[in-house]
Amino acid sequence: MTWKQPVLQSVLFLLLALALYRVECAAVRGDSAGERAVSHQAEQRQRMTEEKRRREYFEEQSNKIENYMEEERDEQNERSRNWAEQWREFNYDGLFPSYLNNRLYI
Repeated sequence: MTWKQPVLQSVLFLLLALALYRVECAAVRGDSAGERAVSHQAEQRQRMTEEKRRREYFEEQSNKIENYMEEERDEQNERSRNWAEQWREFNYDGLFPSYLNNRLYI
């Protein structure tokens, strides 16, 4: 009988220690879950700002390319007009009316 009491006390002490450990672990888990939620929100904000910057960068690049292409088209049109005008002046011998009026209508 004398051995039952110390064994019973040690088992109760062990159960109490385990119960306290589980409560402490649950409390830590709850805190870490809250921290995870906060860090998840921070990551989401960071991702959103990165996506916004990326969109702005690509939009800016697209605008630059579009402006460049528009300038190139304008320059090409100007060169074509100049070439056509020079060709008309060179080939016009004065005997016929100007190129625009020298059309045959059927």
